[in-house]
Amino acid sequence: MDVEPPDSLISLISINNLSLELILLFILIGFLILFSALISGSEVAFFSLNPNSWKKNNLSSSKKLIYKLLKEPNNLLATILVANNFFNVAIIILSTYITA
Repeated sequence: MDVEPPDSLISLISINNLSLELILLFILIGFLILFSALISGSEVAFFSLNPNSWKKNNLSSSKKLIYKLLKEPNNLLATILVANNFFNVAIIILSTYITA
């Protein structure tokens, strides 16, 4: 004799799975918003620096990398904007999935 579970138990299980999926999606959206904010902050930080005011000698390796990036500001800005748009589009896609 096979006993089938009641319909309310099946709906309870599907609701729990759905809520777990929603929780994970909201956490992922939160991380994506954090990454988008960090990238936007890096844009402001990079372009508030003036590479001409630095002395070229005695630069640490990280300062040399920043100096190199600031020598080509168009490439740096394009990279930052593409990365930020990637995260923003991912946020929109996940938000649309949740609301649909």
